[in-house]
Amino acid sequence: MKNDNVSVNGRQEEVIKKDNKKAKKSFTVIMFICLIVGAILGFLTTLAGRELLIITKVFQEFMENNAGVLSIILGGIMIGITVAASIWCVWEIGRNKKKAVELIEKDDDIELEKIEKRLSYGLWITNGLMILQFLFFSVMIFVFMNFLAIYEIVGLLVGTAIIFLVGILVLMLLQQKQIDCIRFLNPEKKGSIYDMNFHKKWEESCDEAELFVIYRAAYKAYRAANILYIILWAFFMLMGMAVGIGFLPILTIIILWATSTMVYSYHCMK
Repeated sequence: MKNDNVSVNGRQEEVIKKDNKKAKKSFTVIMFICLIVGAILGFLTTLAGRELLIITKVFQEFMENNAGVLSIILGGIMIGITVAASIWCVWEIGRNKKKAVELIEKDDDIELEKIEKRLSYGLWITNGLMILQFLFFSVMIFVFMNFLAIYEIVGLLVGTAIIFLVGILVLMLLQQKQIDCIRFLNPEKKGSIYDMNFHKKWEESCDEAELFVIYRAAYKAYRAANILYIILWAFFMLMGMAVGIGFLPILTIIILWATSTMVYSYHCMK
């Protein structure tokens, strides 16, 4: 019996060595290619440093001359996003809920699943719009603090903050309405978006199949984020050599990367 175990272990070691040897060849080639590409990009970026500085100077001059107009445009876009999302979501939720009532009476599970999927797409869209609101708000604050005089900033800051907060609150309300509609279709679901423990309560109310989908999607998001961190790290390294943007962007990426990896690894071990 002991000899059989030794034999099995020996075969397993051979399989492991064979797999490592096979993978090591392609890995070495890929790393060599990445090294060459990185060296070329670094060299070209360094050469283009002067041109990038010129572009930066032109951009700064443009912003100084057009900061006010740009602020109005961005503010209008933020308001437009809020209004358009409200009209679309109210119409979509009302239409789906009305149709769901009819389908529940007919016990048509297939069509009900289609409605739930449309509502999920609606949540996806409103999440994206909320991220855009944060982006435009950040851009406007950057413009105010760098390209406008002090006496011009106060009123614009207040107005921008109101537009931003109203937009976020409206999008949250729309998301709650979408969640309510999904809960109408699935009475077993629990949680309110205004509850700080919403995600935990929602997860606890999901069945095993739904949890599997959530966990698989989360893992795909984790892998996509890791790829993005590598790309951003390389980009900011090159920009640092070209125009001297400083170490803060790289440090930010490293902190996010480390946090994501450590949290994932911790919960896997747990």
